[in-house]
This record gives sequence, C-alpha cells and structure tokens, in this order.
Amino acid sequence: MSTRKRLIRKTPMQREREYHEKLLKERASRMYKRNKLFYDAFGIRPSDYYKRKEFEY
Repeated sequence: MSTRKRLIRKTPMQREREYHEKLLKERASRMYKRNKLFYDAFGIRPSDYYKRKEFEY
C-alpha cells in the first residue's frame, strides 16, 4: 500500500495570509538593511519587527 499524502489545497484566505506574511518579511529585511546600525544598537531583530501584527484575520 502506498502512503501518498493527498494534496491539500490552500483556501484563498490562507493564500492571502501567506502573501502578506511574505510582504512583511521582505519589508522587514529591507528595513533591517537600511537601519542596520540602529537595529544593532538596540538589539532589535528583523523577526521582532515582522512579528508585529499588521494584518488581522
């Protein structure tokens, strides 16, 4: 017997959330590169910036 997993399709909601998370991550890394000295001085990681909830579902 094969144990192939069935392909689980993403709902439009999931797809939209992933898209926004990707945008946030990209923006966070851009902000980090731009303000590297500031971030390093205060010990803020880009992930902290990204984890701020800008999108509520």
